[in-house]
Amino acid sequence: MATVYNLKVILFSYHKSFFKNKYKTGIVSVRAGNVIGGGDWSEDRIIPDLIKSIILKKKFIIRSPKSTRPWQHIFDLLNGYLILSKKIYGNNKLDGSWNFGPNKSHITVKEVISKLIKIIGIKKKFFIEYDKTIKETGLLSLKTHKSKKLLRWKPKLSFVKTLKTTADWYLCYIKDKKNIEKLSKKQVQSFFTI
Repeated sequence: MATVYNLKVILFSYHKSFFKNKYKTGIVSVRAGNVIGGGDWSEDRIIPDLIKSIILKKKFIIRSPKSTRPWQHIFDLLNGYLILSKKIYGNNKLDGSWNFGPNKSHITVKEVISKLIKIIGIKKKFFIEYDKTIKETGLLSLKTHKSKKLLRWKPKLSFVKTLKTTADWYLCYIKDKKNIEKLSKKQVQSFFTI
């Protein structure tokens, strides 16, 4: 938390020192929830780790199954970034910190995995529930009322739709990789026409 705070202080100090009263440049810092969606293969990320364990037929280790996170789809986050970028262009009246996150943010790691496994259609439980060597924060949440009120932004995808869209992408990757680009384009177009 101290690191995020220090980054904001540095960012806004820089802005006041070099840009204030010279340009109508908006400067913001943005914080997002736990972002999920197709195409993420990063290490130590819950869904990519699950998918890799399915592909490699290895055990899947859940870290902190009772921890809650503000899970959101990458499309909802990018939509928020686009709306904010458009509004701050040539406008420094919206300077400050912004949060983008889901409507429902108290969903546990275990719930995410259980629902995703059900959507994907895995019948066998092949994962270990807890790795005691890793300590993570129990509760993470975001206050998004500022983004909703001032930007009129809101998440378009429900929690279930977020998981379904994510699962569809990874299932296509696993079963029909040659059509992954087509599916990716279809998902983006579908999201932005909701």
